[in-house]
Amino acid sequence: MSLPSKFVAQTDSGLFQIKITNGGEVINVGATNYCVQITHNHRENKASLSWLETEKGGCELTGKSIHGKDTIMMVDLGFTILRQLYNNVNPLVELRDSSKFTCKLPNGTKESISNMQYNLLTTGQTYYQRLFGAKLKYLGTQSAYDNFVKFRNSSDHFDKEYDFRNDDLNDILRPLAHQSNTWAEFFDKFYKEYRRESCKYMYPWFHNLYGYLTQMGAIPTDWNINLDERPIIEYTITKKNNNAKNTTRKTYEYNPKVWAGGFRNMSYRNRRQRTTKKRHSK
Repeated sequence: MSLPSKFVAQTDSGLFQIKITNGGEVINVGATNYCVQITHNHRENKASLSWLETEKGGCELTGKSIHGKDTIMMVDLGFTILRQLYNNVNPLVELRDSSKFTCKLPNGTKESISNMQYNLLTTGQTYYQRLFGAKLKYLGTQSAYDNFVKFRNSSDHFDKEYDFRNDDLNDILRPLAHQSNTWAEFFDKFYKEYRRESCKYMYPWFHNLYGYLTQMGAIPTDWNINLDERPIIEYTITKKNNNAKNTTRKTYEYNPKVWAGGFRNMSYRNRRQRTTKKRHSK
């Protein structure tokens, strides 16, 4: 199917600028920012999800904030265009799950957190497993993931007196640990209680816990999404094009040397007191 090199696609989730470059090898979906990029290798007839980035905004032409089901739709829109351009493309789209998101800590510092590690700890699956049905690219690496799930669901690998590396966090989170028998149970309770602010309550300790739960082998970042299991997104080509505002924010990589002694003195109590007061107010 022949498509214009640049057009606006109107969908149920909004208006998206589509840009197809390099003779159809690169498909971009977004607005003032291209938030999805899919690349196609002509020689091998394979495709890759090169990036998915919504944190900075600017993904939709009317300025709509794209998240949740709209993010899934935006990626599937890219997949739909890929299949329209190459109807015999290999259905296994490759991706490397190495993206990060920004987490603001109580002291105002912004840190970046691995999406894959965060999702594996809190839900037991990666973002792409849970929402796109992704599977590990190399079958021989499945045992690393299986061992992680086993450890996460095992009472033998759970510590009710786990050190959360901050005195306030030990006071806040150990009661949840005392009510749990596995890390899976702990994160179910933790996520219900602190979902909106979960990253800042996790940042001091999640690297260590993730390392412990993957001690039998690191979980690879290479995954496949099967196009045959993804929906076709209906869209119409329109000339309407309203610019969205673009915001950027500075992020900082995790540096264990910088943070080695800094967590103990970081205060979480004020936030906990405000949250508690709000929760019990009428």
